[in-house]
Amino acid sequence: MGYIEVFYFNTGADSVTFTVHESTGVISTNALLDRESQDVYSFTITATDSGGRNTLATVNITVSDVNDNSPVCGEAVYAASVAESAAVATSVISVSCPDLDISSNGEVCGL
Repeated sequence: MGYIEVFYFNTGADSVTFTVHESTGVISTNALLDRESQDVYSFTITATDSGGRNTLATVNITVSDVNDNSPVCGEAVYAASVAESAAVATSVISVSCPDLDISSNGEVCGL
């Protein structure tokens, strides 16, 4: 049985973010990834043998989240007033400090 060489190439809008090694097919990042900017990448690879026959495959890559964002409060200072006769459990003010991360990385504690 003879040796057949296969060459890999990637195409598509997201292909610039990843490199496909021409002879091994190993896919590597070509740029820093930021899940908050783009969480899914999709591109097509073409595998071509030395006889010119080829096949296509779609590659979908999902970027997992890391805790790389801090919560951001809507205001630098929150101010409110409440009457001294206010009942217990009277709502005084609402503070919002969302975090762009997802899942437990985006949970804000201490409010």
